[in-house]
Amino acid sequence: MEKDEKAIGGKGDAGHDWVEIFAAILLAIATVATAWCAYQSARWSGVMTINFSAANAARVEATNQANLAFTEVSYDAAVLLDYAQAYVQGNTAEVEVLLQRFTRPELKAAMEAWLALDPANNPDAPRTPINMPQYKLDSLEESEALMKKAEKLTNTAKEDNQRSDNYVLLAVIFASVLFFAGISTKFAVRWLKTSMVIAGAVVFITTVVILAFQPIH
Repeated sequence: MEKDEKAIGGKGDAGHDWVEIFAAILLAIATVATAWCAYQSARWSGVMTINFSAANAARVEATNQANLAFTEVSYDAAVLLDYAQAYVQGNTAEVEVLLQRFTRPELKAAMEAWLALDPANNPDAPRTPINMPQYKLDSLEESEALMKKAEKLTNTAKEDNQRSDNYVLLAVIFASVLFFAGISTKFAVRWLKTSMVIAGAVVFITTVVILAFQPIH
């Protein structure tokens, strides 16, 4: 009779040992998973900061280029006004000087195309050379390109931030696995101990599946 009780007691102890071993394994791998998620969250947070900084730098440069474009347009408008006055006054020498020395290449190309349309007699011609398609400002095009780049970098940074937040959430869930596995060792009742370990295992497996679909940096 005593041997039977010892045998039963031995089986119970063995069962408890297996549960505790599994709980220890779960604790170990959940700890590693939590650390991995924290690491990835920090990495993506760093990438987010870099992209936001690059976006801000692009916006600043875009503003500088836009200001330069405004200055160039103002200068070209002043040259056109002087040119028109000299032309009306019949001052061909001043007209030539303005064209050769004070007219920027972008405006000069537009003026040549505009004059070829005979604007004095052609009502369909644009009112000024600045309205011609040949009048292009590299600074304005650069400003627009930089603004698009800044917008793209901002969107990328927002995605990076979301990835960082996702890893933080996964780290919290893995921490709950640590709770289940750790608290299971505090219960003397076998079914309660086993239930805690199983609950932790289910949460862990589910979270690992979600983790598998997360981008890695």
